[in-house]
Amino acid sequence: MNISALLAGLFSGILGAMGLGGGSVLIIYLSLFTQGPHLKNQGINLLFFIPIALISVIIYGVKKKIKWKTTLKVSAFGMVGTLVGWFTAGGLGGEVTSKIFGVLLLALGLNQIFGKWENMLFFKKKNRNKNVLSQMDGREIKYVTKRTKNVDSTVREEILGKTGRIVVLNDEIRVMCGETDVFRANIDDTEHYLLMSGDGITVSGVNKINGEKMDIVVYYLYHRK
Repeated sequence: MNISALLAGLFSGILGAMGLGGGSVLIIYLSLFTQGPHLKNQGINLLFFIPIALISVIIYGVKKKIKWKTTLKVSAFGMVGTLVGWFTAGGLGGEVTSKIFGVLLLALGLNQIFGKWENMLFFKKKNRNKNVLSQMDGREIKYVTKRTKNVDSTVREEILGKTGRIVVLNDEIRVMCGETDVFRANIDDTEHYLLMSGDGITVSGVNKINGEKMDIVVYYLYHRK
């Protein structure tokens, strides 16, 4: 074992714990420097990440950054996908799977590059928030929180208000608790992410009320039928 293998393992572990695709680094190293079959490299990569994943789960679990219910549901489908992928890879062979991996890696890289440039010059795209946020108009909410990142990179949520609704009018989104606005911003200047649990939405943008750049989480109110 040489120093380059140790460094590849180190950087793969660092990137993997950060959720930045550490497996890609290790696969690239194994493919370029060991000249091993691609399927064998995949096996090494999977075995490598068992202890890495275990340590990461412990760390993120202690910090309460894992939504176990959602994770277990996704993992169940992931296990089915693993079996399908294993049989497919065996049928296609290492040469074909290595080419598929290269294409996917290239597509991911281009997406990251153009995703950063999408608001610049010829790459500028029409804001996709508008249609989704418009569908939220009138949606009743249980409560709203503001997310703040601490110095140690943990996230703190502060309740801004309870019981209200989302109002989308004249290209503007308003989040109201009672009759008071707690967040108001132009739709074109916001970003949104639906929660994986499906019970809310994260909206990021400059709050017109206080001029502060905010990340808020709006949790929906559900009525029992």
